[in-house]
Amino acid sequence: MNARRPTPVLSAPTPVGRAGVLRSPRAQVPTPAPDAAPPRRPVPVRPAPLKQPAPALVRSVRPPIPGLVFPIPIRAVVQVGTRTDREPCKNDPLCEPPWHESSVPLYALPDGTPTELRVGDSFLGEDHRGKWECAWSNCDGRHLYVIIPCDGILHTWDVSGKAGNCTLKDEREHRCWVHHGSAEAGNLHVDKAASNPSKTGGPGSTCRAGAGSIGVGDFHGFVHGGKLVKA
Repeated sequence: MNARRPTPVLSAPTPVGRAGVLRSPRAQVPTPAPDAAPPRRPVPVRPAPLKQPAPALVRSVRPPIPGLVFPIPIRAVVQVGTRTDREPCKNDPLCEPPWHESSVPLYALPDGTPTELRVGDSFLGEDHRGKWECAWSNCDGRHLYVIIPCDGILHTWDVSGKAGNCTLKDEREHRCWVHHGSAEAGNLHVDKAASNPSKTGGPGSTCRAGAGSIGVGDFHGFVHGGKLVKA
């Protein structure tokens, strides 16, 4: 018995190009509707920048003046003149003349021996005149100064000047600090013991600021009994 031959199945003809090269059927691209919005391009997602902490403010602090042992005896000195120092000008363009000049006071002991200022020195001066106008209307032209330490350097305390926390700002006859004795006699003393008890000003009176101490920078102290002492 002869087997029946399967009926051949004809596949769809493959299109042939003009040069005889087989071509694949074109993909059907959907036509967008006339009112459809154009496709949006994807927006890349970028990570948010990291917030850097603000730099901490660092205060430049000088080391304390070495060798200070309190109480320090008050030493009388005298201003005997000035010298002129010159530093090269570093500006661009250069200064004309090409240097900076500064006037440096010179000091000596009462016997005339030259000396450099140090903590505890006291002298009478007129540095408040001119640029630094005197705060008082009854000043004899001389102010008492004491050298104190302040943030690692020497600071000139104007004992005869007006305190920053004065309670009689507009009164020009009282004194914020009252001093007794002298550096030459070794008994300089600064307090609030005024001869005039008035609290509204006038000659010989004082204001209500403090207790006769001085506070500047990292130093707070008194001049008591001829010595500079820490509070």
